[in-house]
Amino acid sequence: QQVGLEHELKDGDVVEIYTK
Repeated sequence: QQVGLEHELKDGDVVEIYTK
């Protein structure tokens, strides 16, 4: 798995999700 930063749309807002 790669460690990076992904952006997902939640309730119309952009939230930053750290993936491990």
